[in-house]
Amino acid sequence: MTFKPMGLKFWGLLALVPLLAITLGLFGTALPVQANPGHPNPSRNVAIIGGTTLDCDFATGANTVINGGCFPTTTMGPTGSFATEFIFTPLHRMSVTAATLAPFDTVLLNVASPFPGGGLNCDVVGNLSPQQRQDLVNFVGQGNKLIIYDSECSPQDYSWLPFPFTTNNPGGLGARGTLTIVEDNTLGDNDSTDSHYIDAGLVASATDAVGDMNVMVTRDQNWCLHMSGTNAATPPATGPVHAYARYGTVGSVGLFIYNGLDVDAMGFFTAPNSATGPGNLAKIWLQELQQSVNPDGLPCKAPVVGIKLEPATDENPVGTPHTVTATVTDLLGNRVPGVQVSFSVTAGPNTGATGVCNPPNCQTDANGQVSFTYQSNGQTGTDTIQACFTDAQGNQHCATATKRWVIGPPATLVLTPKADVNTVGAQHCVIATVRDVGGNPVSGVTVRFSVTGSVNTGGSVVTDANGQAQFCYTGPALPGADVITAYADTNNNKTQDPGEPGDRATKTWVTPASTEGCKVTYGGRITAANGDKATFGGNAQASAQGQEEYQDHGPKQPRNVHSINVTSVTCSADKTQASIFGQATIDGAGTYNYRIDVKDLGKTGTYRIRLSDGYDSGEQTLEGGNVTIHK
Repeated sequence: MTFKPMGLKFWGLLALVPLLAITLGLFGTALPVQANPGHPNPSRNVAIIGGTTLDCDFATGANTVINGGCFPTTTMGPTGSFATEFIFTPLHRMSVTAATLAPFDTVLLNVASPFPGGGLNCDVVGNLSPQQRQDLVNFVGQGNKLIIYDSECSPQDYSWLPFPFTTNNPGGLGARGTLTIVEDNTLGDNDSTDSHYIDAGLVASATDAVGDMNVMVTRDQNWCLHMSGTNAATPPATGPVHAYARYGTVGSVGLFIYNGLDVDAMGFFTAPNSATGPGNLAKIWLQELQQSVNPDGLPCKAPVVGIKLEPATDENPVGTPHTVTATVTDLLGNRVPGVQVSFSVTAGPNTGATGVCNPPNCQTDANGQVSFTYQSNGQTGTDTIQACFTDAQGNQHCATATKRWVIGPPATLVLTPKADVNTVGAQHCVIATVRDVGGNPVSGVTVRFSVTGSVNTGGSVVTDANGQAQFCYTGPALPGADVITAYADTNNNKTQDPGEPGDRATKTWVTPASTEGCKVTYGGRITAANGDKATFGGNAQASAQGQEEYQDHGPKQPRNVHSINVTSVTCSADKTQASIFGQATIDGAGTYNYRIDVKDLGKTGTYRIRLSDGYDSGEQTLEGGNVTIHK
């Protein structure tokens, strides 16, 4: 429909308003008003870009639509009042800046506003500079609302929006079409008992709002579908006519609302209600203003692109499988079976990974869904997963999801060194390295160590950032061997449970090499640690020669120890201490390792003997005799 200027001036019409209101009930004053039903954070301060007045004047009215129609700003209906709920301010196109937008929480971008008075004349890109368009985008990113009305304009360039789209418009045919509310929400509901009820059938049959509407024909996946329909173009175009998209950052999420309905049936005096075709258009306008923002509470159940991928975000340990499910819907929000969907991992540690579909042919099932499962390769990081299908017109529609892979539970524990040899009495350290199934080091895990053999000890250490835990212990006095075991106590219950990885290492303790030139002679008596009197005597030198004898006279542990050989003799650098190693018999039988430690203290000295059967005289000061370590 084409706008035709009325013969009466607007101000002359004002004189008729009371009579019209009484005769036609245009203001709906007899109807009860339910303000802001279910809208905790609606619009309040509203700027209408398109002129300098709000009087529907064809030359200057910001709320005027050049192709016919006008946005009401003073009427009211059963569910709200334009006059009492909102403060409207006209804004000339040349005045659009970040500073002038700042006082408002909502902006109506009236694309079909009259050019002479500051409007856009169905040419947003030609009449708003790039900076002005960016200021509008930033305005939404600050947690505000931008409502775009594109009434009967030829296809516009919406590439300046963060979520671009293109439209189809048949022109002013005054025709009828079909309209469907795809998603029941606070912008409009199919339920006639709901306060947000919109009679879509009445809008389509009683006005040309649908037949002459702009519908989206290409669109970004971030647009969420509210209403879809078919216009009267040749051939007819079916697509979204009312959609919304969120934009911003956490805590500051604004809302874009696009409305492509032809509004020439709506006028200055149209009251918002669902009883008439024009009333429904005004009620949609009212509910767009009443719509909460940041948060908006809208469900976005039917994305305009027709595909959703869930879960949108997820986190799992590496080395495990991950499954995403794609749901494909048509433009009316119905789930569509039999659609071929392709899946790919487009970024992240598993880029290019293959997987399996369910159903196996990767086509949507009776519920319009198909899932995709792939296996982590063990690396940490975040994958981007994409699911796509191609519609009947050859347009590809895609949705993405992300998967964060984190370090998993311990899968392996490796001890190093695996085997080692050290001299008796030295310190030995082992390192346990704990990794997950992907080979990533696992920190913060308790590793429990156990040593059995010539030394019996143990302990626990928590792994560091490199997944490592070091355990050290002191070796025995005599030659021998140890078995060292360790396991990752994942649940910290001090028991190695199934699935908790462990490892084993060995340690051999040997006598030290003899000190060159070391020679010792000794003899005397002591009282052993057990209280028995004991006597001893012998000699040894670095060529591993000598004779050693020890007699415990009892009664606690009587025994006669006689050396079979001398395997090693060591002396301290100052020749005040010496150690003698070898094998001996006890009471003329068996073969036992012995170690004798002596100190040359001048006129006296100390003596100690230890045997592999556990006997230990303790370090004792000589009660008679002498120790000589030859200089």
